[in-house]
Amino acid sequence: MRNSKNGLFNYLSLKNRSWVVHLWGILESLKKIGKTK
Repeated sequence: MRNSKNGLFNYLSLKNRSWVVHLWGILESLKKIGKTK
């Protein structure tokens, strides 16, 4: 179970690395906005 989960995560990371980084950036921005309010 753990191995297949890691394999899926690695596959998604390699396939959609730029998309994941972009999404992470959005989440970080939302966190900063939430903290400043």
